Amino acid sequence: MSMIYFAGAIDRAKSKLVWGETIDKLRAAGLEHSLFVPSRAFDIAPSGAGSESIKALVDINRFALENCSLMLLNYQPGIESWGCPQELMFAWSALVPVVVLVPDKTDINLLPLYLRAWVKPENFVSNTAEAVTQIISILSRPKEVIYEQRL
Repeated sequence: MSMIYFAGAIDRAKSKLVWGETIDKLRAAGLEHSLFVPSRAFDIAPSGAGSESIKALVDINRFALENCSLMLLNYQPGIESWGCPQELMFAWSALVPVVVLVPDKTDINLLPLYLRAWVKPENFVSNTAEAVTQIISILSRPKEVIYEQRL
């Protein structure tokens, strides 16, 4: 069984609602991947604000990203996130395909550079139904094809 990494701002965000809806649609489509929500790393890492705790959080999320089949990033304009750009960079360096959910077919030319630089234009979707379709399309390809198409 492979894993889908769900990324998105966790402070003041509605990512959990989107993830729940997406999970339901993926399972209804017959996709039985394990799902990793990075905010769960806070439940595993040592508590506190010290550098040891922060390193543990980053290590947990990086390990999950390096071992997942795909990342779904829920981008919400106006909600700052330092984690999303970092997660996207980890996914890029691990050759993990990324699908980005943006609101209302947002003009991708107006999105932050970190999204436009590391995500293929066809991998921007505007609702969970499109996200599920794109995820299934990507995951049904042989791994070698995914890597070639990403580069």
